[in-house]
Amino acid sequence: MKWSNIIIGVILLIFSAFYYYSTSEFPPPSKTENLGPAFFPTLLAATLAFLAILLIVNSIIFRGASGKDKDGAVIQGAERLEEDSFGAEEISYTFLFGTICLSFLYVGLISILGFLISTPLFLIILIRLLGYEKWTNNLAASIGLTAALYLLFATALGVSLPAGIFFS
Repeated sequence: MKWSNIIIGVILLIFSAFYYYSTSEFPPPSKTENLGPAFFPTLLAATLAFLAILLIVNSIIFRGASGKDKDGAVIQGAERLEEDSFGAEEISYTFLFGTICLSFLYVGLISILGFLISTPLFLIILIRLLGYEKWTNNLAASIGLTAALYLLFATALGVSLPAGIFFS
């Protein structure tokens, strides 16, 4: 039994209950709306609660199977792989601080340059920080993701995105 997974699951379950309670005051859907403003927060809270319960149950059921699969066969290096994946010595501080600085720069520039210019620039630089070298793939991914986000939020959901100095 992994106590850390059980503790994290309980914390996430408490957080999801608090999140659901804090959004329960949202108004119900109007006659013109199908879902209403409370739908998405309720969906997030329910999903988080489900995943937290799944984590707790999985930790309890497979408590004797650390290092073994369901049939009892030994999984070689499974515990070591888990320790190596999240070790502090594996953190790339260049990427961490670069991402933090880049995120602050993005937040500052999105109101000036607008969503359609600052988001692809942010994504291109972030993908380069991750170590992907191909510019054509980076451009295609960043422009495609920006277009998808714009279509989702501005067109489908009607959210007003910052236009910036070039599109106002």
